[in-house]
Amino acid sequence: MLLDAAAYLPTGPLDLTEVPADFVALSWYKITGFPSGVGCLVARRDALAALRRPWFAGGTVRASSAHTDWHLPAPPPEGFEDGTLPFLALPDVTAAAAWHRALGAGAVRRHVAALTARLLAGLTTLRHPDGAPAVRVLGPLTTDGRGPTVAFNLLRPDGTPLDERLLQRAAAGARVSLRTGCFCNPGVAEEANGMTPEVVRAALLRGAPADVDAYLAQLAVRAQGAVRASMGVGTNTRDVDRLVEVCAEVVAKGAWEEGEFGARVGC
Repeated sequence: MLLDAAAYLPTGPLDLTEVPADFVALSWYKITGFPSGVGCLVARRDALAALRRPWFAGGTVRASSAHTDWHLPAPPPEGFEDGTLPFLALPDVTAAAAWHRALGAGAVRRHVAALTARLLAGLTTLRHPDGAPAVRVLGPLTTDGRGPTVAFNLLRPDGTPLDERLLQRAAAGARVSLRTGCFCNPGVAEEANGMTPEVVRAALLRGAPADVDAYLAQLAVRAQGAVRASMGVGTNTRDVDRLVEVCAEVVAKGAWEEGEFGARVGC
């Protein structure tokens, strides 16, 4: 069993005696914020020993033949580590892990859970003058059953989602860092816009769109995806409150004019 824990481990506990995965993928950058581009695969020795590679790359063999397809694989884990490891960054992992351990995993979890609850409370209280909700949270509305990442859309009074780029631009101006788009998950856009399989198929029958904007036009939607805010070790209450303030400002301005942005280059 392969467990992708890259997004979970920065703020969640994982006991491999209770979750006996064969392989666990994790990102040190997501856990500690530094160094970037360094992750690892935790593997059970017996599971790793059972794997067989039909090819090899630099650093993964003890010997090979140029005249035949014979090669002698290096033993695990070396036999699965292609090329040169980022050895200049590895000491940083040790230092960053020690720093994170000193903070305490429990303290980190409590910190981000409190911030997540604060953000959810702030977003769900935003309303239009007529009382209509100004935000739709994609996922649980409490901290039960969710992590410290909150995906949401700002809404027009009629309940349709605003172009997520409006908030992205306003947040950047307020020095609040967040993500917008599909987050490598086209289902976000489909969920946010009520794009059922039947709706998508019917739109595509009208012709193959040449770009993202043409695709959205055929679907008659304005928002491509959602907004994602993530709480971490370095996030504080002021960060959360400022994001809620920026959301309220964008909603209050009613700034959903067409043609404000350039062409979309991707999701």
